[in-house]
Amino acid sequence: MQSNHVRKVRAAKGFSQVELAAHAGVGIATLNKLENWNFRPSPATAEKLAKALGCKPSDIFPTTGK
Repeated sequence: MQSNHVRKVRAAKGFSQVELAAHAGVGIATLNKLENWNFRPSPATAEKLAKALGCKPSDIFPTTGK
């Protein structure tokens, strides 16, 4: 399964899951599932998380050759 960098970037920025979820406007369960790569985020969710983390969606959700 493809990995993502949400957890790594979140930790580097000093956010807890609860803090990032609130800052990005997503549910904690959603964030947890994304960090464990249980599903792919919608473009809107990826954008919200990237904005909250101060990066681009591709920085936290790299693509595989598409």
